[in-house]
Amino acid sequence: MSEATAPGQSRAPAPLAGTGPLFLSALCYGLNAAPAREAAGLGLPGPDIVALRNVLLFAGLVLLARLAGWRLAAPRRDWPALIGLGLASACVGVGYISAVGYIPVGVAVMVFYAYPLLILILSPLVDGTRPTPLGLAAFALAFAGLAVAIGPSFDALDPRGLALAGLACLGAVAQLFVAARAPGGGGVATVAWAQATMIPIAVLFALAMGGPAPLAAWRAAAWPAFVTIALYMAAYVLQMRGMRRTPAAAAGLIYCLEPIVAIAAAALWLGERLTATQYLGAALVVAALALDVARRAREKGA
Repeated sequence: MSEATAPGQSRAPAPLAGTGPLFLSALCYGLNAAPAREAAGLGLPGPDIVALRNVLLFAGLVLLARLAGWRLAAPRRDWPALIGLGLASACVGVGYISAVGYIPVGVAVMVFYAYPLLILILSPLVDGTRPTPLGLAAFALAFAGLAVAIGPSFDALDPRGLALAGLACLGAVAQLFVAARAPGGGGVATVAWAQATMIPIAVLFALAMGGPAPLAAWRAAAWPAFVTIALYMAAYVLQMRGMRRTPAAAAGLIYCLEPIVAIAAAALWLGERLTATQYLGAALVVAALALDVARRAREKGA
């Protein structure tokens, strides 16, 4: 069976069909932060986990395709899109994880999560869609909520950290636009070859950062590392499936939920207490998401 006819893969457009997978993806990405932070505290650096998760996901998908009889070969015309998707995803993973080594997490998150606004600005040029007043209000509300919830401090910033966070931001913009057009319907071939492109970049970066970590660190951080990798795999697969049916601008707004989930996960997993402003910021983001869902539902019924 070819990738194009694998079970559950349909290219028929459905305006709201992709939002479910994207919400689940944002949830998994957000939950991913707490175990990754715990693993780092146990001596296992983020770049090592990034490299391993790319290798494992690629190997797992190749095995799945072999067992199911799916073909992973992609036509030559699809190679640029698949390579572009892998490069963009690598910029997100490598840039975001590395940025927090130079600047506060809150600053890195604020720089990174400028990407939904960039997508909104670029959507008329890339997708030919014009933002509506309600759409603009939802984005403004979501970004305000992130600013309130994260509350970064901008003192003594290292330009290297800002550059890396900016790289991750631009990578996220490219990732969502390319994923919306990715060949293979966002299925096994799409995810597999994107991971294959990411592997050498992630491995080289892990080596440049002093990796691989000693075996003792892997043993000590085995459980949080496993959770981090499993959540990433689920998040990325869901993202690729959902993006095929969702405009990049709408997806960018949905992913504003990710840092809010990360804050809540840190409170539950690591015992970090939420402040009143963080609760307020989370409420603003949820309100923005509700506003955008209601807007798109109304436009569908119009």
